[in-house]
Amino acid sequence: MISKLHSPHVPGELLVRLKPSQSLDAKETGRSPFSEMGKVAARYSLGGQPLLQDTFSSSEILHLKLEDDSPEGLNRALAKLHDDDRVAYAVTNDLVQTFDDQQAEPQPPRPTTEGVTPNDLHSELYGMHRISAPQGWADTSGHRNNAPLLAVIDSGVDYTHPDLAANIWTNPNEVANGKDDDGNGIIDDLHGYNAPDKNGDPSDSGTHGTHVAGTVAAVGNNGQGVTGVAWEAQIMPLRFISGGMGTTADAIAALTYADAQGVRLTQNSWGGPNPNQALIDTLSASPALHICAAGNDGQNSDIKPLFPAAYSMDNILAVAATDSQDQLAKFSNYGRSAVDLAAPGVNTYSTLPGGEYGHKSGTSMATPHVSGAASLVLNKFPHLSNQQLKERLMFSTDRLPQLEGRVASGGRLNLARALENDQVAPGAVSELKALGITPSRVGLSWKASGDDGQVGTAAAYEIAYSNKPFAAEDFRAQSQVFTTPPKASGQKELISFPVTPSASDRELFVAVRSVDNVGNRSEMTSLKVQVPSAYVAFEDGSENWTAEGDWGREIVEGRGEVWSDSPGGFYKRDQQASLTSKPFSLKDYRAAELQFDCRHDLEINFDKIFLEAKSGQAEAEWKELKAFNLLDGWHTERIDLSSLVGQDDVQIRFRLKTDGDVFKDGFQFDRLVVTGTPKDEDPPVQG
Repeated sequence: MISKLHSPHVPGELLVRLKPSQSLDAKETGRSPFSEMGKVAARYSLGGQPLLQDTFSSSEILHLKLEDDSPEGLNRALAKLHDDDRVAYAVTNDLVQTFDDQQAEPQPPRPTTEGVTPNDLHSELYGMHRISAPQGWADTSGHRNNAPLLAVIDSGVDYTHPDLAANIWTNPNEVANGKDDDGNGIIDDLHGYNAPDKNGDPSDSGTHGTHVAGTVAAVGNNGQGVTGVAWEAQIMPLRFISGGMGTTADAIAALTYADAQGVRLTQNSWGGPNPNQALIDTLSASPALHICAAGNDGQNSDIKPLFPAAYSMDNILAVAATDSQDQLAKFSNYGRSAVDLAAPGVNTYSTLPGGEYGHKSGTSMATPHVSGAASLVLNKFPHLSNQQLKERLMFSTDRLPQLEGRVASGGRLNLARALENDQVAPGAVSELKALGITPSRVGLSWKASGDDGQVGTAAAYEIAYSNKPFAAEDFRAQSQVFTTPPKASGQKELISFPVTPSASDRELFVAVRSVDNVGNRSEMTSLKVQVPSAYVAFEDGSENWTAEGDWGREIVEGRGEVWSDSPGGFYKRDQQASLTSKPFSLKDYRAAELQFDCRHDLEINFDKIFLEAKSGQAEAEWKELKAFNLLDGWHTERIDLSSLVGQDDVQIRFRLKTDGDVFKDGFQFDRLVVTGTPKDEDPPVQG
């Protein structure tokens, strides 16, 4: 087989996970599915749990090195493992890179006008002023004894740097004696871990990690150099990058080391274009919050994401970069869904190895501002969950017009607001009314509440809707609506949002609640809306489809149930799987349109979803309407069906066709409907 594996990866290496019901004797290689391929070079325990000494299990990722490291050998191994009933998946050991060293103009300093001014707040640290760090430090500058353990997963750190040394973690169970005192397989890991070399020396292989670490936690008020966001932190250097590049296996090694040591936060200014199931599983199992750089391609991450930042997980916080004027940096990735908030990242001044200092730019430099802020927030509020900490950092941002629709929070980090000890929830919105209702759009109005009860201005609104009544605990699972920043208490709010047309008059249940800057939520205000019918020839519903292959339904937060070619995982190789509609009639229509929302991640050129249609007898030929390839985030598709109007027994189908090697997350769709204009009457007015 000729390889078409085009993504950057390490030749001859795979990451493998067994199915939950399977285990293998690690010593009896004859029973192992790997015995004819190579050897298990390393084992990474998910969630920091101890490894079973003599047994491979589903609670770990196995790092397999093949005897045949040619592309053909890799493809043969992938195919064999794919066919093994004991194996959940096998994926390539992909390469990732750091996100820094973008060219940028120098940023003007901004003097401190209030709050705490440490004696090493260098004049070039404009980012500290933009995020209101001096005001935040007046609340707390942290206390090292209470500081959460924060891992800087990068190129390593110069842990002897005079502006960092006091804030470097020391392993309490290890001494410098040439032995593995704590029994974790690493000798003298006093201050961290070097994943590529599998030793206890996490010193910087370049400059990137040291620069990042300085923004997170350079020692404050020590009369030299710079100050980090968290003056008294506890940072663990973890090295897996060299020359700006690293492997997924080494990233997983660093992450699982951090989990085993009880790390609460990780700082990740690296990534790559390919989703990797082994990395997904590692992050999902981790109890830490992972703060990740969005990337420096200047692109929409909802459409062309970089990972791990773009993984949709409650314990990942993705960061874009802004400049000294709060403008989105030209190089920064963005995305209403895939990127959470922004922070300063242009011409950032920080520590360099050898006791030096210098400038770097990138989302790599924005992310440690957020990591430092997260450390201070947890220092003050140690019982916050990952979700609560993430929400506090997002809802407390300074909402800026230039960031609305570019990041999920619509704003740039504000440390002072994130540290507020606010125990008062916003008041519920009042006078909620429906207006301008059409078959395809719902309008709402209400009177704004405040930040504390009915006083001030809330940080955000959450709006959800469903075809069924729902309670506050079900709010997050319903369809969500993005909104502009709230107005001051007592002012009138107006918003409208699209809905999928239906053939029947229907009731839509809508709820609104206010959120303040630390994540407190108001009571839910609900409304039942009567949505009129549209001219619908066909609409979605499980009973209206016939599935072949793995097609089925799965839950997506904020959307509910959707159709997927591979529910809960990646699609399979060598697939010819389809989802076919029941026949419907366009006989009495003079125009028709197919509408649906979809997202997809398909191997470039070789794996595709074909949207097809036919009319008439069963043996009629399917005609292609559109083909889907590559990766694209959730968006609405509208397909003209004019060529089929006047026909009976019309059918549509989604057909997945894959080849024999690379597999990805596949295709999902929902809210599908075929609407039209009848021949003998005008359609209702559409919004």
